[in-house]
Amino acid sequence: MNTAPTTTIKVIWPTNYNQKMGCNAFIHLDIAPQQKPGYNSLEETVIEICTTDNSHSPVTVQLLDIVQIPYSQITSLVTLASHGMEVKEFEDFLFTKYSYDKLSRKSLAIYYYKKLKA
Repeated sequence: MNTAPTTTIKVIWPTNYNQKMGCNAFIHLDIAPQQKPGYNSLEETVIEICTTDNSHSPVTVQLLDIVQIPYSQITSLVTLASHGMEVKEFEDFLFTKYSYDKLSRKSLAIYYYKKLKA
């Protein structure tokens, strides 16, 4: 098992949803990737998350896992933890980012992140 990350990816969110970037571990709900990366790839990747509104300083994290979930099975349990929104509010938010047609053909995914020590 390779413990030294070798790839760095920068991710930009509009804001610090649900103040999660202040937590040591958090989830983020979004469109699922076309193909889930393998665990070796996840272990070797460091992600820097920044916000466009500067609501939190950048954080460096490791993506622990990605769990696909059909759009129709999203509950408030997940949307509250991810974005601090009830399901209906989250749906409205998604429709401002993606078309209904795109969403109806896509699965969402829960991304599990853990902060890396500096």
